[in-house]
Amino acid sequence: MNYFTLKTEFKEVMVSLTVECYTANNRLAVQLWVEDEDGPEPFSLLTVNLPDAPIIKNGAYLDTNNLKYAEEFVCQHGLATKTGTYASSGYCTYPLYTFDMEQLKKLDPVGYEAYERKADDIQ
Repeated sequence: MNYFTLKTEFKEVMVSLTVECYTANNRLAVQLWVEDEDGPEPFSLLTVNLPDAPIIKNGAYLDTNNLKYAEEFVCQHGLATKTGTYASSGYCTYPLYTFDMEQLKKLDPVGYEAYERKADDIQ
């Protein structure tokens, strides 16, 4: 398992990630995990599902509402690149990033393959 440092306002947290799909529309979902004494535990979704917003293959909106360090995290670790596109939901505006799929494939081969099988059906 590969771990990355995520800096928060309280402390630095070591997280790993998994590649998933949102079940409603097969869009890319990235889940962050922390390790505790009982094993991996969900920490936060790095992405947010905005079904009415335009999307690109290998793209996802970062959940900067619930994880305000999301952009810094993906850029620091070379996971994704900002597209300059934004979408709003409620009072929040989310940035669209293109993920480095080779990097995600190395980090979570099983999740990556599941996403790739469904990626052509992205809605």
